[in-house]
Amino acid sequence: MNQPLSKRLAIVAGAVLIVTTLLFGNGALGDSSDISGTWDIEANNYKGTLVIDSIRGGLSGSIFDEGLEGFYIPRSRRLVFVRQKRGVPYQLYEGTVSSDGQQMGGEFHVWNSTGGASMDGIDFRFSATKR
Repeated sequence: MNQPLSKRLAIVAGAVLIVTTLLFGNGALGDSSDISGTWDIEANNYKGTLVIDSIRGGLSGSIFDEGLEGFYIPRSRRLVFVRQKRGVPYQLYEGTVSSDGQQMGGEFHVWNSTGGASMDGIDFRFSATKR
């Protein structure tokens, strides 16, 4: 039995809504608004772990087993944080998170020789992949 066009369109729209909710609503395709978790990071050829414990704008956690503090803006997917040694910041990271929330990358800047500054440079690249 043929159904009216409006009823068929309503069925198709409902199916699209269900699929969209399943894919995006449960994070199957990733979610750049929540970047908390454990990441594998490479910064200036050093490999290690980045852990983001809390979100809601402010960031906390650790990078290379040292503390970090910063901020994340989900709408623009921009983040900035400082790496701290015994509570003293010595590296500033700034970057962007991919739209699926699984990759990030950018630059970090060091403030002294303890953080890696040398005559060769003070600005270095970093990238990370969420586990």
